[in-house]
Amino acid sequence: MSVPPLREGSAEAIVFDALRTLIGRSKYIRDKVEERVQARTGLSRADVRAALAALGKRGLVEGLGPSGVPVGHVTVSAEYRLMPDLPLRSATQRLWGGLVEERRRSGRFGEEEAALFMVAAESLPDLPADDVEPILDGLVRLSRDRATLAGTDPALVSARYLQGSAKLLGRLGRAAAVLGMAEDSFDGRPRYVVAAGPPAPQVVLFVENPGSLETLVALGLAEHLLVIGTFGYGLTWSGIARAFGPGARKPATLLVRAGAPPDPRDLRGRVPFLHWGDLDHDGLRIFLALRTAIPELRLSALYQPMAEAITDPRRSHAYADHTEKAGQRPLAEAEIGGDSMLASLAALCQERAVDQESVPVDRIIPLADQTLVLSGAPSYLRAAY
Repeated sequence: MSVPPLREGSAEAIVFDALRTLIGRSKYIRDKVEERVQARTGLSRADVRAALAALGKRGLVEGLGPSGVPVGHVTVSAEYRLMPDLPLRSATQRLWGGLVEERRRSGRFGEEEAALFMVAAESLPDLPADDVEPILDGLVRLSRDRATLAGTDPALVSARYLQGSAKLLGRLGRAAAVLGMAEDSFDGRPRYVVAAGPPAPQVVLFVENPGSLETLVALGLAEHLLVIGTFGYGLTWSGIARAFGPGARKPATLLVRAGAPPDPRDLRGRVPFLHWGDLDHDGLRIFLALRTAIPELRLSALYQPMAEAITDPRRSHAYADHTEKAGQRPLAEAEIGGDSMLASLAALCQERAVDQESVPVDRIIPLADQTLVLSGAPSYLRAAY
């Protein structure tokens, strides 16, 4: 009997193997399918759903809607349901699993700890074989010392425990998260943001890219707006909650580009907070990351001219290598939630994208301090004055 046509170590292979295990000798599973697969694999809910959608399209899993949402009894195709030991794990994952099991048997790992390290392997399909044991050893030492490292820059943590690499902890992604050792769990990274604005701004505008921030400053808009950009200066967008969210323990340091901007946290509830980034999948995810910390955050009306350009091949571009956007994943329904504005933008940039630097100067000035709103058909966007 042949194995399913899935790439070893891919999200689809991992989810398929997890489903097959969860179903066992039953005919199907029904309750909390996504949650159970997520708990077993360590994948994000969005990745689980995308993998389920792909498996459904291939006919390997039944009981799913077009977007991968379970709609009834979820089952694996009969050909593979009872097949033992599908070889869907990569060689790296098998090596990792063997080392974990060896340490469990020798008493170096308890059952619960071994189980966590086993789950972590699902996110490590492509490690070089020679690196598996050193990284496992480093993560074990880090796990034991973790309580003493709170407030330490995660780059320092990574370099001291993981092969001298300041970036490796971040690259381990979900594997580190499963073990409770994601970069954000240490909360010690220096956080700097570039800011321009007056002491009493009328609006706070987060900007994704440095060129656009410079344009706003050159146009004099920072004389009444507080413009904030991070673009890599020590503060990841996903970590912005710790800098600007309620109860931030380590606020961001403002690097002043122009004017005398105040701490944006002091403006919460007093002025509008807006976001302007690229009109693409990742740009909208940046907005979502910011909104987890700042629930009142709204999309800027500067998305309007970008939305108007999205269908014009002379003013928009494909998700491709030559635009450095290959591999961007569309927003899942679970990410969008019930936000009709976000849903409209996500639908507009499903196939093509527009970068914020393309917005003409004569459109920036009247829109920079306005909020984007819907009017009429879902795809029609205008500014609220």
